[in-house]
Order: sequence, then C-alpha cells, then structure tokens
Amino acid sequence: MKKVKHVTGISTITSICLLANLAGSLDKTTGATTSKDNMEKHTPAPADTTLYIVRARDIDSGRSAILNVGGEIIKELSIINALGTQLTPAEYRLLAAMPELTVFADRPLATAHNDNSHYTSNFKNLFNYRNLTNNLSNNSSKRNNNSTAIATDTDTGSSCARSVVNDSFEQGTFDSQQISGAAIGWTSNWMINKTKGNDDDDDDNDDDDNEYRDYHHIKISDGKLRFIGGHSNQYDIARNLYVSDDFAYFSFELATNDNISPGRYLQIGAGHDLLDSIALEPNMKVIRNYSLAHWNHNSAIEIDFKISGKLYYGEEVQIDNVTLSQSSDNPGAYAAEMINARTLHNSGIDGTGITIAFIDTGAWPGSSTFTKTDGSNRLLANYSVIDNNTNDDNGHGTHLMSIATQTLPVPSKCKEADLLPSGIAPGADLVSIKAFDQYGNGSYLSVLSALDLILQLKDNYNIRVVNLSFGAEPVSYYWDDPVNQAVMRLWAEGLVVVTSAGNSGPAPMTITLPGNIPYVITVSAMTDAFTLDHPGDDRMTQFSSAGPTIEGFVKPDLAAPGAHLIGHTNKYGQLSQQLNDYQDMLNDEYFLFSGTSQATAVMSGAIALMLQHNPALSPDQVKCKLLSSARPAMLADGSYAYSPFRQGFGLADIHQGVQASPSNCASKTQDILDELQGIKHFNGPVRSTDTGEFYLLNPNGSVWNEASIWNEGSMWNEASIWNEASIWNEASIWNEASIWNEASIWNEASIWNEASIWNEASIWNEASIWNEGSIWNDGSIWNDSAMWNEASFWNETYIPVSLLVAPTME
Repeated sequence: MKKVKHVTGISTITSICLLANLAGSLDKTTGATTSKDNMEKHTPAPADTTLYIVRARDIDSGRSAILNVGGEIIKELSIINALGTQLTPAEYRLLAAMPELTVFADRPLATAHNDNSHYTSNFKNLFNYRNLTNNLSNNSSKRNNNSTAIATDTDTGSSCARSVVNDSFEQGTFDSQQISGAAIGWTSNWMINKTKGNDDDDDDNDDDDNEYRDYHHIKISDGKLRFIGGHSNQYDIARNLYVSDDFAYFSFELATNDNISPGRYLQIGAGHDLLDSIALEPNMKVIRNYSLAHWNHNSAIEIDFKISGKLYYGEEVQIDNVTLSQSSDNPGAYAAEMINARTLHNSGIDGTGITIAFIDTGAWPGSSTFTKTDGSNRLLANYSVIDNNTNDDNGHGTHLMSIATQTLPVPSKCKEADLLPSGIAPGADLVSIKAFDQYGNGSYLSVLSALDLILQLKDNYNIRVVNLSFGAEPVSYYWDDPVNQAVMRLWAEGLVVVTSAGNSGPAPMTITLPGNIPYVITVSAMTDAFTLDHPGDDRMTQFSSAGPTIEGFVKPDLAAPGAHLIGHTNKYGQLSQQLNDYQDMLNDEYFLFSGTSQATAVMSGAIALMLQHNPALSPDQVKCKLLSSARPAMLADGSYAYSPFRQGFGLADIHQGVQASPSNCASKTQDILDELQGIKHFNGPVRSTDTGEFYLLNPNGSVWNEASIWNEGSMWNEASIWNEASIWNEASIWNEASIWNEASIWNEASIWNEASIWNEASIWNEASIWNEGSIWNDGSIWNDSAMWNEASFWNETYIPVSLLVAPTME
C-alpha cells in the first residue's frame, strides 16, 4: 500500500528537519509530487528567516531557483546536489511548491549531555548561528595542523594484579556469605541495621549479639537480596570491603517491581560518604558501577545500601551481583585485547598509511593522541565548519580519536601495561572536522558541510574511514534523510563509514540515523563489566540501541567495547567537566567514558588495521569480512544470549576479520546510486507475525531458523553467568545468517502485518524477574494509524541529534 507523507508544523521554535516535499511514489525518479495547495495546508510557513537545505537535480538548477525567489545561498553541498540557504516565509513557500525541489528545514543537533543552561527552543541560538552562516558562506573551513604531546605518569613498578569478588546471594542467610579476606575483597558478612520504627510489627525477641539475623523486611532468597515492603524496620544493610591501592570498581544490579511509589531512593554509602542516591521507579532494571579511587588506601570500608522512607506492602527492591573488581592495570584499556587487535600489532599491522576522518567536536591540541611513536604528527588536517576555532572545547571528539589511535600507554600501575599502546590503530593518521560546538550543538547543515568537505579531501589525505559518533531519531525512511543521503554517497565513493547504533537501548527500534542506513557499519556497545580476567560476565550494555529498522533491516551490525573506555582529552571541556566523576585516578587528563560513540571509535581503528593489511578492499568487502568473522554471544546450551537486533553478528574480532575470505560480498554501489536517484529502494528481511512477533525471511521466502522469535531470556542471567568461559563464541554464524543483509525491492505492504506492527511485548520479553510479563509490554509503538498520522509522525517535538556518550558506566 502506497503512503504519501506530508510535513506538518514547521516552526522556527523547533526547526526539525522535516521534508517539505516527499516523493509521491517510492519507485519513481521524479521529485516530490505534493501540490502547492497541500503544502500550504500541511506546512505553516516559518515566522522569520530560517536556514533550509534545498536539494535539486543539480547544483546549478537549485542555485537558480533559490536566487530567483530572492533567497540567500549559504553553502553549496555538492555531495547531495543541495544548497544551504536562508529564506523568508514567502521565499520558502515558493520553493516548497516547486516539484523539482526537495526542501528540508535545518535540524538541530546536540550532545546527549547538553548543558541545559545553554539549551533553548530557538534553533538559531542552539549554537553560534552567525559564525556558522558566515563561515559556510565564505567557504572558510578553518584548518589548523598544530598538536602538542603530553607525557603520561610514570609507572610505579608494581606487578600486574587482578582480583574479582562477586556476591550473587546463593547462600540463604546473612551469616553464611563468603568472606574472602584482606587484600582480596569481603572482610565481613552482611550486617543489618536493626533500628526499628515506632509501629514495629515484629516481635523484638532478637539476640542483640546476632548482627546477621534474617529480618522479615530484608531477606536473601531466590538468589537476590530483597527489600520487602510492609514493615516498619529501617531498610539498611552493609558489608565491609577491603580496597587496595589499585584501580577498584564496585558494581551491582538493581531491580524493582511495578508497585514502587514515587519518592523512594536507594542510597549507596561508601565509608562515611554518600556514593549515590538512585530514584526508584516501577519495574526498573539497572546496573551501576562506581570507582572507589577515593578509598583505595589498603584498608577496609563499609558499603551500605539504604532505602530512604518506608516501603509499603507489595513494594519490593532487589539487589544482585554485588561485585568488587580490582586491578593494577587500567580497566579502561581492554578494547584492543577484546577485539584481538594485539595479534595484528604484534605482526606489524598498526594502521600505518590509513587516515580516519572524525566529524565531531574538534581536536584538543594538548592531547598526546596526535603524536606517533616516531614523534611525527598524525593530525594531517584540522578543520572547523562552524567557526574559526578548531579546538575541542567539549572533549568528545578528542576522546574518540584517542581510543582509535593513541600511541602512548594509558596510566597504569602495571609494569607490563606500560609497553603497550592503548589505541586500536596507533599508526593511523587523522583528519578532524569540527561540526559541533563546545556544548555539543550543531545542525544538519554543519554536518552536511563536514561530509561534503570529506568528499573533497579524501584523496589529499588518503581518508579511508569516516567515524560518525552521533545520531538522531529517524523521522523518515533512511533514503529520504539528507544526512543519510550524504553518508550513502561517501560509501559509494569508496569510504568505509562507521556509525553509532545509539544510546537509547535496550528498547527495540531505537537505532539512530545515520546508523539506520543498511549499507554502513553500525556499532553497538558491549562491556567487560570491569572484570578483565572474567570473560563469562561480558555482556551487551543496557544503553546500546537495538533494531530492527522501520524498513526491516537487522541493525546493529556488530558489537564492540564501548563501556568505560579510557581516552586522553581536554579536562576543561564541557563534557569532561560534566562527567568529571569518570576521570582517571592517576592522570586527570584521561577519562573513562561510555557510549556507542566509543564503540564506533574502536571499530574505526580496527578497520584501519584491515585496510593497511589490504588497501584494495572496498567498503562492502570490509563489512563482509567483519560480519563473517564476528563472534556471537551464546549461552552454554548453544542458544544466542542476545537477538541479532541487540548484538548484530556478534563481537568484532579484527584478527579473524583480516584473515576472513567470505563469499556473498557483492558490491552495493549501484544500489546506493539507484537509491540516491530515487530509482528504487529496499526493505530488509525482518517481518512480523499477526501477533507482532519478529522473524527473518530467507531469500527464497522461507522462514529462517524455524520461526525463531529471539526471546533473549533474562538480562540478569546474561550479565551474571560467572563461568570460566567467554560467552563470545568462536564459531561464526555468517553462513546461516547472511540473509540478514539481504534486501528486496521496497514493498511496504509485504513486510508488516498492518494490525500488529512492532508489537514489543512479543520478541523483547526479557523474562522479568517479577514474572509479571515483559518490561516492553507497552503496546505497539508503530501501528498503522500512529505511524503515518501526519499530526503525530511529523510532530513539532524537538528531536536532538546527539553525540553518543552514556551518562553512566557499565
């Protein structure tokens, strides 16, 4: 069934990038077919002069149309045959009525950690608007090639030491828990604070010497520490830990049932300090990690869990997998080992000769990231498309470049670690293009200008990889979005584009653009849970976004380390200041940030290694080799620990990827060119049943894997396997799952059951520990009436495009 979308409610307050014209037929080469009457009906004119992106058959015809109506041209974007322009309402209406043009209102971009004091609903004030227009109109992308190396702290000479203790509450009483002793972890049993309320309903026949009595309000049962409502006792329990002088991290899992009332908080104390206060919400399932660097003095401290206020009957809070991990080597430097890059480093493959381009917040010249082993400067070019300052005053961009290429070892107390570079591709070169300001604000026009600049510079600097660690909620099909169109053009021109999956997981259908493009490499984030020697507890992060896409494609493509990764960046940057709790304990210019942004930087570095090994590879061949060599997360019974919509093909293994020779690696270049010309578009193999369950189709139309519904099982079990084996299976699922990338000519009516599109309750059942149904049982989020309702699909809500750093560590 053909459906024609119209734009509604464009205003200068929101300035969302909405399509002023969308193609009336998905299989025609013609432009938009919406009539002038319809456009005026559905698209109220802006109140004042506004930035737009106008796409035409070619630059010349677009320029003529804009000038003929009196518009001001800001920037030519040859990458998609478009122009950035400033229009009055009358000029906008004239252009929007021309069927040969497609007009986009410029859409704001902002970091995930944007300082609210700098946020405004006025798009022009989201960042230095005048600097952008002046800079773009003058074609004055600022270039700066300066960088300065900064040395890290010297090694302490201590030997490598690692320890992990975990309490999974397998014993049923408080006085029978494992006490591991000094220098290892636990130094006491659990101790309940016995303070009672005025209307205590328990008989007070306690032995005062028994500190470990199993009170009715706090119990250990079903493998959980349970705070049970309906009692007047104080909900307060503690245990002593021994913290050495090494890196120490404390973590636990927290869950609540659906009866939790507002105003409840779980307070976590460390010694005499409040470590955190977590607002409790119904049906929450979270994992929290904390650095104990302030307490690493070779002494015992008390860790205390306390609930402020009462819990009423029916309310319950559960704690599980309380873990203390300690190591003398830095826990943020695990990515290279995790994806098997060290093996390539040892054979002389370090990314030499390959350039990675980053579109982000700029480059901090004080970072040691930009100095290679031989002292040369890897930052070949440093541009800004938004102002005359290329410096990274945020910290996001430099942190990512450090993850991808840092030559120097990270701060560590482990002598052996001082011999290893922390970056994935320490020999690679860099090009930085600043498209986001110090607060992480930008726009479609700034990103498009940066993408256009990469196309111009790629041959000058041998740019082979493009890192895009930002994203936004899609508001159109992937082929209609102007940023996606530019990204697809780069792929067709031979550049490997690596994108973030997004940080809105684990809910389904949360993949952000441009990661929703089926051609590019979309990366999700996994974590080692701060336990370097315990691969059995590796897991997907909770924040990592999940597929499928609205067009039926499986996303993400791969998983890579993306939690608590260390990088050298500007400690005075806005992001660094906002997340200063994640500062490294040995060097205050290093930060352990988390996000699919970080995972994307890992994969950008990995691809540089692959391209050094074989420079002749096309983007499609690179992706094919990576997917065929990935290791899926599997449980002991051989079932998948996560659906393909969470982990894609699995954890990347770049050493195996370099060696891989998979079949079915056909070029997609012609498909991309056809899409950009509007000749044809594609849908993926994901389908839904009448009851809203997802499944995959083989190319011959049969159901793959006997109608597997991809029930992921309990997240808590996945996160706490605690066995000696890794969940990342060495066996590839490429041969049986290659259909995930299969595409067919777009036919929407054949994909989704109109009555039950995207029923979340079916596939995303995470087996809630409360046994009260799926946490995703919110009804369909993409039913036919809601998805295509012009008043709801194209709404006036501000939809930020974010630099994807997660606010918590996992």
